[in-house]
Amino acid sequence: MPYQTPFERLGEALEAAAERQIAPTPAKARRRGWTLGLFGVVAAFGVGAGAWAATSLLSPGEPVPYAFGPPVAGVAEGAPLPGTVKLLTTTVPDPAGGPPWGMRYWETDRKFACVQVGRVYKGKLGQITRGRVFHELRVGVTDNALAGCYLQDGGGHALAAVQRDAMAGGAPTPCPVAIGSIEIDGRSVRCRAHRTIDFGLLGPNASRYTYRVNRRDRTAGALGDVGGYLVVQKHIKPVMTVVGFRHKDPRLDTRVPSGPAGIALTPVSPVMRQVQYAAGTCRVRPTSAPTGACARQAGYVPIPQPTVGDVRAPLRLRLLEDGRTFRVRFRARQAVIDGRSAYTIEIRRKGGRNSVGREYEHNLPAGGLVKTTIRARDGWHGTYVVTARFRTVRARPGPLATPAWPGLLVGREEITFR
Repeated sequence: MPYQTPFERLGEALEAAAERQIAPTPAKARRRGWTLGLFGVVAAFGVGAGAWAATSLLSPGEPVPYAFGPPVAGVAEGAPLPGTVKLLTTTVPDPAGGPPWGMRYWETDRKFACVQVGRVYKGKLGQITRGRVFHELRVGVTDNALAGCYLQDGGGHALAAVQRDAMAGGAPTPCPVAIGSIEIDGRSVRCRAHRTIDFGLLGPNASRYTYRVNRRDRTAGALGDVGGYLVVQKHIKPVMTVVGFRHKDPRLDTRVPSGPAGIALTPVSPVMRQVQYAAGTCRVRPTSAPTGACARQAGYVPIPQPTVGDVRAPLRLRLLEDGRTFRVRFRARQAVIDGRSAYTIEIRRKGGRNSVGREYEHNLPAGGLVKTTIRARDGWHGTYVVTARFRTVRARPGPLATPAWPGLLVGREEITFR
């Protein structure tokens, strides 16, 4: 029998319209002597589920951890800007009742816009484990949550459309349901989900959106001036397609989800039906394009692109006394002020094709000194070419864009190793 949280058991009772008391299911807590019982009588029920008295029984747990430590200003996706943090909604109902779902938004100092999705309990956004323990989601946590940070366009706005498998408590699944199972720490983990979550940012030009839940189309207003949206429903099984060779035994066939990718710049999910923008209404269709189905109406502002003349600078190399270590220095004419650009230093053998490199993906002011020390690898002998480049994202990238290769040439010099 599949695992069910108390909220899911209540949901089944509501759907069956059974006016009966929910029998408690004992469950030992981690703390000695503490046991949670689920009690309640369904007094009323409807589309969004009825009153739920058991939410007050949730026990506080540790906050959802940062996967790699708290975010750092000026590095990677950057740190949250306090004045931008806001809850876009705290009232999206769960299909089985219990605490509603909510969505938080913030911007970072590196021109990313971020969102988190989770259950809302006592005014806080978080995740519920084992149906009884609440773990708060702190601002900045994106790796252990239904969340993400998306690059802002040239106008300072972000667009993103995401569909994720999730557990009923608000945590993402450890693996896509379509995979079946994976091995984690030496044990097989079944890929399962209780919810399908559609969320994202439609941008400031979106006013309303229509979505499909339980075979019915519903319409809601875009959330805030960033065009947020959040749709929560029971898990939708993926439609699978056989790829490659078809075996006599169908169990040996390789199957993959036939739907669109889980993330795009604008909606592609079949859950999203249409979006009303200032430039007109977009009818969403499944597509594999990273820009999604509504790129024309969304009003994406292209990101400014520098020219070679904006970045060229003298490159200086200095070989140290050991004959194997050298220093690279140059003045950055073009500033790196966000995650949309970076400097890269490449080293390759003269006349060769393969290269290795080092990136500067942190903020750097115009006129700042780029400097690094590199040691030659074993086997490096003879003349090598050292090249510095400035890379930036394309004018119209996808939501998870990174600076494009190869970039603009800053400078190039040669160095010889003994």
